[in-house]
Amino acid sequence: MLFNSLPFLIFIFSFFLLYFLATQKTKIVLIVLFSYFFYAWWDYRLLLLLIFSITFDYIIGILMNNEKKKENKKKFMYLSIFLNAGIFFIFKYLNFFIDSLYLVLDNLNFSLNKNTFNIILPIGISFFTFQKLSYIFDLYNRKCNVEKNYIIFSSYVSLFPQLIAGPIVRAKKLLPQLNKKIKFILSKFIDGLILVFWGFFLKLCLADTLSVFVDPCFDNTTSFGSISLLLGSIFFSFQLYGDFAGYSLIAIGLGKMMGFDFGINFNSPYFADSIRNFWQRWHISLSTWFRDYVYIPLGGNRNGVLNRYKYVLITMSLAGLWHGANLTFLIWGLIHAIMLIIEDSFSIFFKFKQDNSFFKLIKIIFVFLCITFALIVFRSDNLTDAIFFINKIFEFKNLFDGASVHKFYIFKGILLISVVLFTDYFTNKSKIKEKFNNNNKIRFISLLILALTISFFGTFDEVPFIYFQF
Repeated sequence: MLFNSLPFLIFIFSFFLLYFLATQKTKIVLIVLFSYFFYAWWDYRLLLLLIFSITFDYIIGILMNNEKKKENKKKFMYLSIFLNAGIFFIFKYLNFFIDSLYLVLDNLNFSLNKNTFNIILPIGISFFTFQKLSYIFDLYNRKCNVEKNYIIFSSYVSLFPQLIAGPIVRAKKLLPQLNKKIKFILSKFIDGLILVFWGFFLKLCLADTLSVFVDPCFDNTTSFGSISLLLGSIFFSFQLYGDFAGYSLIAIGLGKMMGFDFGINFNSPYFADSIRNFWQRWHISLSTWFRDYVYIPLGGNRNGVLNRYKYVLITMSLAGLWHGANLTFLIWGLIHAIMLIIEDSFSIFFKFKQDNSFFKLIKIIFVFLCITFALIVFRSDNLTDAIFFINKIFEFKNLFDGASVHKFYIFKGILLISVVLFTDYFTNKSKIKEKFNNNNKIRFISLLILALTISFFGTFDEVPFIYFQF
């Protein structure tokens, strides 16, 4: 069930109609029932997997909490890691592993009949697996309390706004909210509604408009010239941002309307003036997950420069592979690791004043271009296609080939990108943010403008969100 579909509008209207009439206990039950229905809509068979994984980690959490010896607690934690990682590997990477094995054997002149499994990838498995593991890790490290109520724990894992594509919300943040009395607060509901509308603008207007030009650039690269492909790669950066940040905002907004605070997942990432700063602004819930549960446990900044760089390589490689079973994702993660290492090495030897606005703008543009070229690898089906795409950009031949057919969408895309950049820049200004939050008239007008803009500029073809495949 897509957020940008008629069935979801009926679903969410029915949910809120019942939700705000229900008692506190009934609210939590409704969340679980509607969340299970939402997940079953994709494939009812996979709902059993979700319920099983929730039940398993609920029991592991209880057993860990009741165990006094740290060694035994660790065993339960490892058991959870083993099961979650095993399920994750089987559904997401098993066929990739088999294909790679056959490729190696083929290169060694072993002739074998190729067999793979017909495995359905459970939608959202990357997100709810990481959400459950964060609970187990935090419980082991005494950073959150055990949840003994099965229904509340189920609602924590399966909460439908963020079940499929995040954000990944930590147990210590969300479980206390689920255990408190949920009240309807009009101002919070309106805050959530504004986020939902802005999320739909990013998805329906920005991302889906840009896809009209981006998809042909990557699917039929030979038909486009150097400048057209460069523009296509830039458009993809904003398409991905609009698509994923749009989903996150809809999820966060729906959560706020329900009475919950999920935090933020994107914070004007294309205004980052370093690669490190980019990862502090982009998909924050995932980047902090890898920081807290991979990078820091490996050693973080504690064991010298060379070890630190090794941990960065491992962490970013895993972050790349988290996106899917494809060599392009691994290479994309390694590219970011190398950029982070070079950036860190560079900062050791050179120090620049940060109060120079022009220099900061140059850094922002440079960082954006680095991210964009890395995303060419991310978007391509394979490494050969990515190299061909990049080579064509630097050929400087037939510069604008292919662009004329899509000139309307190019103009519309540039206009929408300008609106998004303008909004991202000014909404981070504290005075503007304060004035907006305290003026109901401005908020109502903003909602009206967003609704009209989506009506005029939106694409209503029910295009799936990009991160649903991860």
